[in-house]
Amino acid sequence: MASSLIRINEATAAELEELPSIGPRRAERIVRYREQVAPLSGLADLQAAAGIGPAVAQNLSPLIDWRNGNHPVVANLLFSLAGAIACVFLYRYAIAGARLVGPGPATQFYRLTVLVLLMASLTTLLVQLLHGIGKPVKAPRWIAATLLASGGILLVSLLLFTLAAIDDDDFTSHVIATVKLIAFITVIVGLLYGPGWHVRSALRHFDIAAIAFDYGQLVLGGLALMLLLCANPPDLVDELFGIWTGITLLINAREMVYGRSSYVSTLSKREQATINFLVREETATVDAARSTRWLRPAGWLLGFMAVTLVAITARMLFVFD
Repeated sequence: MASSLIRINEATAAELEELPSIGPRRAERIVRYREQVAPLSGLADLQAAAGIGPAVAQNLSPLIDWRNGNHPVVANLLFSLAGAIACVFLYRYAIAGARLVGPGPATQFYRLTVLVLLMASLTTLLVQLLHGIGKPVKAPRWIAATLLASGGILLVSLLLFTLAAIDDDDFTSHVIATVKLIAFITVIVGLLYGPGWHVRSALRHFDIAAIAFDYGQLVLGGLALMLLLCANPPDLVDELFGIWTGITLLINAREMVYGRSSYVSTLSKREQATINFLVREETATVDAARSTRWLRPAGWLLGFMAVTLVAITARMLFVFD
């Protein structure tokens, strides 16, 4: 075992072998990762570079000196802070800023539902922060998943109950607005960060991930159209969501029409380099034929949906006061 911290981005292959679970092959692989991709900056890079799992990477983290590796503590803190501020605004929108006049038990159930979803969001941000600074995330991850599933079930149950049994237009409208807002946030986060999260966590079968992201956008486009068509009358949140989603899907559809996966185009250059490295090291698989077989037709269909989405949003902007 190493007697002192190993400077992961400066150590030679022989020095890297002093780390537990890092033999000659993995040490040489880490050196190649530094040369072909970038300096290691966190646990995700360590897993990709060494070809190890998250548990082993977390065990190695206390033995590693991340200096000169751009260890993303500040970036993770800023990301978590931004997410926490967004959760506070959601709280203000959903609870503190609402004058709910509905029945007492239903109102309390609504507040409980939003509180569970906010706790799930904050716990997820904590998981991202802990993962970035090399701390164990197994327990927080399970807590976040449980809270998210519970909050989703509560929200769907509340929506169905409100539509079926509560005769209060103000309360019903606010519940529907909250459901739409959460759905909007889910779509936006999925389109922006879904591919990158997969690269940092899965590290295998990127062709399957590309299929899920590319063709899954058809489902997201249909969901966005349904949410906008249900807006009567639409508000500013509906219109902003329609514009952003329509343009984003149109850009992704253009990539697909040209036979390029929008999953890949969404990734940063470093994330693309990581995939190429893993494929060369035979750690990951990419079946281009399987992932692009129906890409162009799906791109045309997605483009049609995106244009429709933008047209509906434009109509909302000019027709409704």
